[in-house]
Amino acid sequence: MFIERFDANSYLAIMRTMDTWDPLHGYSSAEEAFGRIRAKLTFVGISSDWLFPPQVVREFAHMIRATGVQADYREMTSAHGHDAFLAEQTELVRLLQ
Repeated sequence: MFIERFDANSYLAIMRTMDTWDPLHGYSSAEEAFGRIRAKLTFVGISSDWLFPPQVVREFAHMIRATGVQADYREMTSAHGHDAFLAEQTELVRLLQ
């Protein structure tokens, strides 16, 4: 059973982390935070994701791209919400190729 395998406090900790996550924490600017990234980044927004709505993911990709980092944004259309990356792995792989 699910409730026997996972502690509810773990989910509370994850939710708190998601709610308070600030990628610029400790940096004076986005350039300082992301300017050292040399990899090409691909962000995938999911049309029905309420935890990380696609417009937020798109804006994050744009912010990073504005610092000179190679970053692109792709969007997955799905009714599975945040779990689409698990439920529709074939579509995710297609987007990432």
